Amino acid sequence: MRFSAIRAFAMLRSTSLSAMTGLAYYLAAYLSELLTKSGSSFVTIWPPSGVLLAVVLLNLSGRIWPHVGAAAVASLIFNHNDGNTWAVSLGLTVANMIEPLVAAYLLRARKALPIVISDPASLRLFCGAAIISTLISGIIGCAFQSNERLVYLCSWVMVDLLGILIITPIILLSHSAFIRRQGRIFGADFDRVAAPLFGVALTSAVCFLQNKYPVLFVPAIAAIFTTIRLGSLGAVFSVFIITIVGSAADYHERGPFALIEGSHFDKLIFIQFYYLSIFASTIPVAAILKARAGISDSLAESKRLLEMAERSAHVGHWFLDTKADVLNWSRGVYQIYGLPTNVAPNLQQAIDAYHEDDRALVAFNIQVAMKKKREFSFQARVVRPHGEVRHVFCRGEVIQDGNAEEPSLFGIIKDITEQVDRENALSHALATAERSARTAKALAETDQLTGIANRRKATSFLQGQIFRFHSKGDPLCVVIFDIDNFKAINDTLGHQSGDEVLRRVASDAMAHLRSEDLLGRIGGEEFVIILPRADLEIAANVAERVRSAIEDGGVNPRVTISLGVAQASLGETFDSLLKRADDALYIAKQDGRNVLRLADERAKRGL
Repeated sequence: MRFSAIRAFAMLRSTSLSAMTGLAYYLAAYLSELLTKSGSSFVTIWPPSGVLLAVVLLNLSGRIWPHVGAAAVASLIFNHNDGNTWAVSLGLTVANMIEPLVAAYLLRARKALPIVISDPASLRLFCGAAIISTLISGIIGCAFQSNERLVYLCSWVMVDLLGILIITPIILLSHSAFIRRQGRIFGADFDRVAAPLFGVALTSAVCFLQNKYPVLFVPAIAAIFTTIRLGSLGAVFSVFIITIVGSAADYHERGPFALIEGSHFDKLIFIQFYYLSIFASTIPVAAILKARAGISDSLAESKRLLEMAERSAHVGHWFLDTKADVLNWSRGVYQIYGLPTNVAPNLQQAIDAYHEDDRALVAFNIQVAMKKKREFSFQARVVRPHGEVRHVFCRGEVIQDGNAEEPSLFGIIKDITEQVDRENALSHALATAERSARTAKALAETDQLTGIANRRKATSFLQGQIFRFHSKGDPLCVVIFDIDNFKAINDTLGHQSGDEVLRRVASDAMAHLRSEDLLGRIGGEEFVIILPRADLEIAANVAERVRSAIEDGGVNPRVTISLGVAQASLGETFDSLLKRADDALYIAKQDGRNVLRLADERAKRGL
């Protein structure tokens, strides 16, 4: 039951809307003929065509046939009341109904829906569909005329074309504005819209209701002015107002019609051409203005997004017109320089803002780029007005206009202060870590008491020298010595005196070594001297100097050392070389101490 009620309401609503379409069609036809009739009895514009096409386009997604049927009934009645037979009236009605259907089909086939008057491509398709549909309907209408069919066809096409081009956009734009603004066509700007349209009406009335001066161009100027102010809606309403006022003036035998001499057909063609000319002048202007506004909005949005990106990335861009000596900065550059945006520096002032040590670099890069027409980049420091230093990276390129005498420069500048600070902090941390590593390594390889190499360092160094001996053949000798009777010193004088003796021995020994030799402590009072690139004779001489220096080095207490010297031989290993030197030291001990012995065959036999 509820479904039936809803369905009945929908049918009633559809019937009511269809009836309104038929009534609107009839009233448009009646008013058009009423306003444009004079003694010559002809029609200048046929608004019903525009009304029905607008209704069809607005209902393409729904049911259009009830509307077409209601309009057909209205057309049939009107044509019969206009003095035509029922047969002729039926033929004219068929032509009138085919017209919007053909136009709608063409627009849908070319995917030109919805119609956007402000879009040049959409406007061209709309005008093309209007011309084709009116020509087809005009040919059908001519079939019901017995004479002057060519004149009738031209008249039909012109009046219907005017009706479609003027009325259809008004209805479509008004419907769109009504929906978009929730029941208001002009929204809250009614006063702003009404004033220019009233100006068009007043200007048209003043020009058309007098025949003394042929000032038909003045309404066109007013229409263009209104188009500039209001856009597409202002354009179509201006043309509509001019057409209405012109038709009213024609009714009173004034206006465009009265200014033309010639046949009725000539006057008709002139007036229709006049209205079409105004349409062709205002609608493209509206499209151009709309496109310009879209480009401006797009550029403004792009600029906003660019500035937002520049703020986030601490980047700015600049452009230098060298011929005019004009330097343009983006907002990001002003922020980097720490300057207000109302400051407009020239190139020299921009260079002077750099650190005094970097200005020559900046000027050089720019000069070379200008001279050689190539890209440039540099890293420098900008000094802000309050003394804050910012590190920047600048990259630019030369823009050479073929007609310009001087090239221009375009570039970007990026604040890299945080990056430089991080890099400096990282470098400092790395240097600190390296120093710490070297310190730790030195501590790990140094004997804490004497300050010379410890056993670990001496062992590592000797292994490396043995490898070099085997790979390159450089001679290598090792001297092992210890302090004679050192235990007695500790027992009688104490460990503190013993430590002092160890330090003195190490210092005296170091003073008589070559720069490439290594002295290490490998035990309590036992030391090793590693002598790279030294044969047995050199090693013996070095060992003797060390022995003599220690013997003469101090008397509190006076100490001596015994030394064993060994030279590496083929197949020598780390352990075997040390053992031979140690065996030579043992022989030196047996031979009375404070002497050195060489590790030779006699030493190996203990002789």
